[in-house]
Amino acid sequence: IPTVAPYLLPGLLPALRGEHPDYDVQIWEAQTGELMARLDSREVDLLVLALPIPGDERPARDLATEPFVLLTPESHPLAEADQPAIDDLDGRELLLLAEGHCLREHALAACELAGATAQGPMHANSLSMLVQLVRNGMGITLLPASAVPVELADRRGLAVRRFRDPEPSRILGAVWREESSRASELSKLCELVADQAGRHVDSAFQNL
Repeated sequence: IPTVAPYLLPGLLPALRGEHPDYDVQIWEAQTGELMARLDSREVDLLVLALPIPGDERPARDLATEPFVLLTPESHPLAEADQPAIDDLDGRELLLLAEGHCLREHALAACELAGATAQGPMHANSLSMLVQLVRNGMGITLLPASAVPVELADRRGLAVRRFRDPEPSRILGAVWREESSRASELSKLCELVADQAGRHVDSAFQNL
């Protein structure tokens, strides 16, 4: 999915080539609904996305837990908190991706306990766009930790904070067809993806 691919693939693809140099990998980047349709039509073998997928009963495997971080303009009151609590979002509006992006739903689910809501009308289709909206004082948002090294290479005008426990998070996982004849290969690929995802999240936090 678009909120995983740009951040995971730069580490994953070299590792995959190193361990399996003869493996012919083809990559599709798309939102969850399109990926699920391509899985059903046998155009792809394995999906790496955010879980859970409501109502879906395909085999799935958790790969990594990825916390969200808080992104605000540097002048925002929450920028002064070293480690804000999720309850600090109570009653606040968040800039989120447009409808159809699962990150929107997972971010809202993570923050509903705090009473946070989606700010509208905003229709960003990328995390890069969300970052620019925050940089220009349009609001605050949540970013998946893996996006930090890429999207926040330039932090001018921005403050990024890790939440105190319990941190809001999402589950990165893999989904495949139950009858797949490539179960052994897919299992090995899942191990590699899980290792790289964990490494990437850890690296992202070192950059906070």
